[in-house]
Amino acid sequence: MLKAVALFIFLSTSIFTFAQVGIVPRDATLADSTDTKFKVGQVWHYQTRKGEEQSALTVLKIDKAPGVGVIIHVAIRGIQYHNCKGGEAPDYIAHMPFSKKALEASVTELVASNQPIPDFFDAYGQWHDLYKDHKAGIYTSSVAESLDFGEKTFRKGLGCTE
Repeated sequence: MLKAVALFIFLSTSIFTFAQVGIVPRDATLADSTDTKFKVGQVWHYQTRKGEEQSALTVLKIDKAPGVGVIIHVAIRGIQYHNCKGGEAPDYIAHMPFSKKALEASVTELVASNQPIPDFFDAYGQWHDLYKDHKAGIYTSSVAESLDFGEKTFRKGLGCTE
């Protein structure tokens, strides 16, 4: 539950600063797609943040959007967000949408294929609704940079000042 709440807070509060790490497209039309490199059910290692070397991402869904191209939706496990209040903090992100180019630049090793995908439908649905309303976009920065941005947004939502 905390993970979904953190994602919702992140998506709903980050529209004005999203351009730092991503884009909000003009045409919000999405179509199911496939890709030559990325496949649903793949697990990848990526260039992680310090202390998260065991983190991995799972490909959840692939879309195509006009003016954006291929969007790779992923879940990320093994992150270490920090809560300045001493409470719970996400160690898992149920859904993050990336441009193919950003994901290609981030991944380092294919770990597994044809793996079961985790439940991401609520998180994807929240993103999709905001995307259709031009209030959410996709990440065009590296996975690590995007996680840094997500952690800053999570901490800001808690009232952390550092």
